[in-house]
Amino acid sequence: MKDFADIKKEIYSFEVKDPSKESKYGKFLDTLVFKYDLRSKDKQWDLWYFSDNTEFCRDSAKHFLEKIKEQYGEYEKLLKSKKDHGFRFDELRILFGCFCFYLYAALESFAHEINIFYEIDIDRERVGIKEIARELRKRKRDCALSNHLQTMFSDTDFEKFFEYRNTVMHGYVYPISGNREGLFLKDEPKIEMFSFKGMNTNLLDFCTISYSKVCDFVCKGWRCFEIDELTDSERKGDGNFI
Repeated sequence: MKDFADIKKEIYSFEVKDPSKESKYGKFLDTLVFKYDLRSKDKQWDLWYFSDNTEFCRDSAKHFLEKIKEQYGEYEKLLKSKKDHGFRFDELRILFGCFCFYLYAALESFAHEINIFYEIDIDRERVGIKEIARELRKRKRDCALSNHLQTMFSDTDFEKFFEYRNTVMHGYVYPISGNREGLFLKDEPKIEMFSFKGMNTNLLDFCTISYSKVCDFVCKGWRCFEIDELTDSERKGDGNFI
């Protein structure tokens, strides 16, 4: 039986001579779709997938947070001595952008869970945490999760995190400044985007707080699933929510 190394060699050595034909890589990926793959056919299966995906995105954000902490440590070495340090501003900018994207992706994946579990059933292309919050407020205003979502949008830390993520998404990789007190981001990323003015937001504090709040939000959101399921089941007279 071939191992992954052998399969990768096949993929990398394969030359596409006729683009109209399916690639060897495509055929390889098709073999990974198991017989019990019921995506878009079974809501329970989709809910399992997105729940697992939410955790993956959260863990990916944690990975980049740890890398940011490492760069912060290298920056402290730089302050003490300009020798023997591995600090790189561009590396830190890359890590910060990846952190923002994956952490926001955890919220977006969670939104897909809500879309399925609460039977909102809007098109997947439209699913997002803000869109889901609006729909849930319209349809199930009194549910525990709807109140939980509104609490998030009233939190200034979440608002600031959304601003940073959106700024990166729209193509602006803003600068990071450093001094003896640490590394800093712009207080308002959308204002004077190409300026180093108003950079008083501690990078590490911002990342740590954002990660903690998103994780706490998702965990409490999952608890709301159970609360609302019990309430809805009592109202419907059955034990099934989806």
